[in-house]
Amino acid sequence: MAILTDEWRTVGPRYIRVYATGSRNAWHPVNAILNYAYAVIQTQVQIKAVADGYGPMLGIMHYDRDGAPAFVFDMMEPERPKVDRAVLAFLKSEALHPADFTIREDGVVRLNPELARRVAGLTANCEHGV
Repeated sequence: MAILTDEWRTVGPRYIRVYATGSRNAWHPVNAILNYAYAVIQTQVQIKAVADGYGPMLGIMHYDRDGAPAFVFDMMEPERPKVDRAVLAFLKSEALHPADFTIREDGVVRLNPELARRVAGLTANCEHGV
């Protein structure tokens, strides 16, 4: 992976915490990949939960997030290690390039479409039960 900044030599927290709005945007490529993979899992779990007749908003562990699909977040917890393992295996086997990412003026890192498709494909091997 080409290093664009000294901060990218190590992986730190997943989110930028400097925004007063509570924004959860990644400032590091690895964290941007994890965030994207988790968003894919969230979508898959929420679709399955709703299709199975569950209310996505009524959770136990994530109950304190107004307007968030708390039940979906609860159901995602067992899936996170699977996603983490898939992302780590991907990172060990693939050479990333700066063109795989877009860096906004505020430092937020986003995946470009080609990498986003590849990361979405990582979740195909993870089973998502409700």
